[in-house]
Amino acid sequence: MQVSGPYKLFLLIRAILFYAGFLPIIGLFSLLACLFAFMPLRHTQTVATTGNFLLLRWLNLCCGISVVIEGRENIPKQPCVYLSNHQSTWETFFLQRMLRPVCTILKRELFYIPFFGWGLYAMHPIEV
Repeated sequence: MQVSGPYKLFLLIRAILFYAGFLPIIGLFSLLACLFAFMPLRHTQTVATTGNFLLLRWLNLCCGISVVIEGRENIPKQPCVYLSNHQSTWETFFLQRMLRPVCTILKRELFYIPFFGWGLYAMHPIEV
């Protein structure tokens, strides 16, 4: 689909608006995860994933994207392994919030990102 003219500008402005909210939310809640890392992991994850919740709300507000969950009753109550196909960054934020408590597997290099990586480290993921 070819996008042209004013609509292309509208999409650009909307993307800039989203990232203008995205970066401060990530920074703030990564810092909070570091500050609350002394708490039990369940509480630290709640603090950190509140940022994920706000990101999804911000995505809805500035881009009009809403989430509809179907089949939630099929999610097992006991511990299990979830695998996402990593289609985008969205499922990372969404699944972290929805499946709490969670232990993710991620690449070690993500820990080197200031604030974000430190917040990840506070969540005790499995690093490869």
